[in-house]
Amino acid sequence: MSVFVLMTRRPPNSPLSSSSAASDVYKRQEDDCVECMAQLPYLHATVTEALRLHPSVPLELKTAMEDDELPDGTKVQAGNLVIFSPYAMNRDERMWENPEEFRPERWLNDEGGGFVDKSQYAFPSFNAGPRLCLGKGLAYLEVKMFTTMLLDEFDFEQPGEGHSGAYLSTVTMPIQGGLPMRAIARAQSAN
Repeated sequence: MSVFVLMTRRPPNSPLSSSSAASDVYKRQEDDCVECMAQLPYLHATVTEALRLHPSVPLELKTAMEDDELPDGTKVQAGNLVIFSPYAMNRDERMWENPEEFRPERWLNDEGGGFVDKSQYAFPSFNAGPRLCLGKGLAYLEVKMFTTMLLDEFDFEQPGEGHSGAYLSTVTMPIQGGLPMRAIARAQSAN
């Protein structure tokens, strides 16, 4: 969540940098949160873009259960370890235009701004194929609900000079030193 807040604070004209339509949709449909969250493609794209640049698990390790062959023709024998990096893949210039840039719009279509999903194999932040994370849908729903509730009630600012976004290279990539943020109640921030 801290990476998401950091990323959404950077673009000054982001639809998520203010109360936006997200809270309006949420308030109108509190009875069916799944349906109301599906009506927020920009929010979904923003969460996805934050996960593209900062996947929860930056490095994956798998063991081949039987002999196999990778798409590029590489032979893998049973018992071999296969290591891949969602962090590196999500920043690969061959797959992503301007990969270091935080641009949620890359996930939206040109016609109506609807969300356009990429291949699980091109965007492996939730794994892919039979190893696809079973909690992917729930994770998205939780982050989007939490975000709409927070953005409806608070504005956020980083005290001091802000944070570089550097993180520790561990199993789950926490932000180095945490991410101090000041939450200002919207009633107060209007003054």
